[in-house]
Amino acid sequence: MAQSPADDAGVDPITFTVLWDRLVSVCEEMGITLQRTGKSEAVSAGQDFSTALFEAEGEMIADAE
Repeated sequence: MAQSPADDAGVDPITFTVLWDRLVSVCEEMGITLQRTGKSEAVSAGQDFSTALFEAEGEMIADAE
């Protein structure tokens, strides 16, 4: 049986899910702020952007849809 990301992180699945959902929410809030404050028409009207969180080494942790 394959290991889940929660097993790799050393946390229980419920804690992992709560933290994961919060990280995705942060990315979504970043997108909302970017859309509201963006000066470019592509950003404010076209929603042509993406947001994500990265660790110090550059590995992506979470992103918004």
